[in-house]
Formats: sequence, C-alpha cells, structure tokens
Amino acid sequence: AMVEVAYSHVRQVCGRDPVTLGPGHLMIANIDGDGRLDVVIWWGAIDCGSPMPQPVCGAAQCLVETFLTGAWRGTPEQVYAASAGIVRASNGLDLVQITGRLAVCQDPAAPPDCRFYWGWHQGRFQRLN
Repeated sequence: AMVEVAYSHVRQVCGRDPVTLGPGHLMIANIDGDGRLDVVIWWGAIDCGSPMPQPVCGAAQCLVETFLTGAWRGTPEQVYAASAGIVRASNGLDLVQITGRLAVCQDPAAPPDCRFYWGWHQGRFQRLN
C-alpha cells in the first residue's frame, strides 16, 4: 500500500508520470519495525521531464523522502542528500544512509566519512549520528 502512496506522490510532484525512473529511485525497507514495508524515494534517480526534470534537486543534492507506515500522517519525512541508500542496523531494522553535500561535510560535527544515518529511535524518525 505504501508503494502506491509513494508513486502517487511522485506523480503529484512531477505533475504527471515521470519520464524516467532510474535505479534506486524507490527503496523498500523495514525502518519503523511495525511489520509493514516502508518506502524511501530518492529523487536523484527520477526525471520528471521538461520543463523541470528534477524539481526537488539543487546543484549538489536531491530530496530523500521516507514513507513510514507506523508514523504515516499524510506526508513523508524529508531530508536532502548527495546520495541515498538503505543499510541494515545491528538491531535488525533498516536505516536510510545519506551522503551529505560538501558544505555539510566540512562541518566539524559531521561524521568523517560524511555519511549520515536516519532511522527509527524512541518512537520517531531521526538522524542517529
């Protein structure tokens, strides 16, 4: 069900069906641990076509939207990143792994590899490192 919600959202943002859905545009994960599949959309792999092929991307980053079944309130969780993927945490849940853009990576508080992990902790979706 959440996959259809995510694709409906993509069509709404694009204003129609996207021209291209590249590898990694949709990732299925178990982020919130409620037993239902969550969905992550990586806008860097979606081309909406003219006149704005990537309406939620800037010069160095694109939007990552996470559709969590256990916390769904009608809008996805959003964060911008240079890249996005899914990795497994030690507790068995999945994490959204993003790579920050250069300005974020130079911040002293950023992890040395500039990889940030977002996941379910204490009943909400949040950055974990």
